[in-house]
Amino acid sequence: MDLDPNALQNASEALFDRLGPLDDLRPDLANTIADIYYKFHVMALEPGIPVAVFEAPDPAKLVSERFRISHFYRTVDQLIESIRGHAGEQRRLGEELALDILKYRIDNAEKKNGVRLAIERKFKAVNEISGIYGALKASRETRRFRAQPNKAPEGTGDRSRNFLVTKVSESVAGRPTLHIEPAPLSTDGIPELSDELAELIKPYLKATDNIALRFIDDGLPTTTTAACALYGMPHRDVTIQYEAHIMLFDTGTRKVGFNMSVRPVRRDIVLNGTALSQNIVGARVYQFREVYETNEESQRDLGRLMRIAHEHFLKEDADRR
Repeated sequence: MDLDPNALQNASEALFDRLGPLDDLRPDLANTIADIYYKFHVMALEPGIPVAVFEAPDPAKLVSERFRISHFYRTVDQLIESIRGHAGEQRRLGEELALDILKYRIDNAEKKNGVRLAIERKFKAVNEISGIYGALKASRETRRFRAQPNKAPEGTGDRSRNFLVTKVSESVAGRPTLHIEPAPLSTDGIPELSDELAELIKPYLKATDNIALRFIDDGLPTTTTAACALYGMPHRDVTIQYEAHIMLFDTGTRKVGFNMSVRPVRRDIVLNGTALSQNIVGARVYQFREVYETNEESQRDLGRLMRIAHEHFLKEDADRR
């Protein structure tokens, strides 16, 4: 079966945003969930009843299947979250029950014992797209990112992109999700939080430390995490304030890509009990690109990167003086 590229893209975006990767589940269950997501988004794009995706010529069965897919799409997230909340034998039984409901379509499966369910499965015809989870996963993981060595290279000037927030939604974790156009990428294709984009998203950061950004990159739905923050670094009787723009993204290899720009913006000093500030103009921007195993590892390493930027700035500032 030829897959609809638009439905594939929409389904991939929705699946990984709402449930994340399904590799922690049984492969057959992961494929069943992906099948539901894909078929729902086919229906959302096609008027009427899309015959090809269901391969069922009987109009009555098509109508029934359409309603069933819509119902599963609305309820599957809660079911999977419940399964993920258990371990061991309880989790195994939960995954089997999910298959009985979603894949084999056994009525009242939760009320039947294991022997009865095993018998009924043998008589159920399964209408599912083989390998659909792999297709959704591939559409998300096409791009790969390369780690850069630890250094603070010369920053580049911002490029005006005229970013727009086209939609604001909420992630499963309750964070704001901003749908952005165009894709916020550096010249070499890495997700980047430029000054222009940072100003656009700052109003949404008032009640949270970070937000999700969603955009289309080379035809693929992509979600990143963005954060803006001020960091004060002491030096003798002065505190240098740095503005950090951070973008976290999936590298496609189950690791966390990290792109951070650090700009010195202000000197703070207390003189005879009076707080004084001096804006810093013309200092270069320090850019860091890293790859980490987890988000937590990137957070732990943030202090080290800030110290590198701070040491470079102090040296260059002394040279200018």
